[in-house]
Amino acid sequence: MFQAQATAKPYSEFLRENGTTSIINAMEANVRYLKSMLPKLKASRALNLFKLERYKYLYQEELSFRKSLQCYLNESYKNLEMSRTKLNMEMQPSRSAVNAQNSRPFTGCSSAGYFDSNPGPRELTPNHISIDK
Repeated sequence: MFQAQATAKPYSEFLRENGTTSIINAMEANVRYLKSMLPKLKASRALNLFKLERYKYLYQEELSFRKSLQCYLNESYKNLEMSRTKLNMEMQPSRSAVNAQNSRPFTGCSSAGYFDSNPGPRELTPNHISIDK
């Protein structure tokens, strides 16, 4: 029995050392993998920072463009309103004159009488043509 314990002890130590070695090897492989990924992650981060700065610049440009366009539109609306007001003021006297004409009473004059009193162009017939020789 003592013999079995003596042989069992080195075997358990072997298993323990073998388990430790495999864990160490796995950890070293993991460290190598992480070290190989580090430059890729740094490059990806730098690219993302570049994209972020680019998007920030484009956003600022868009805001600036929107503000200038809004100012231009506001000025255009003001000019349009001023033009409309001016046109309405200019049209006001002519509207009142048109309204005054439209509000005059109807005189009852027929259109037939108008055309009868105002002869149009005559038809030229041979009787109307005189030839001087």
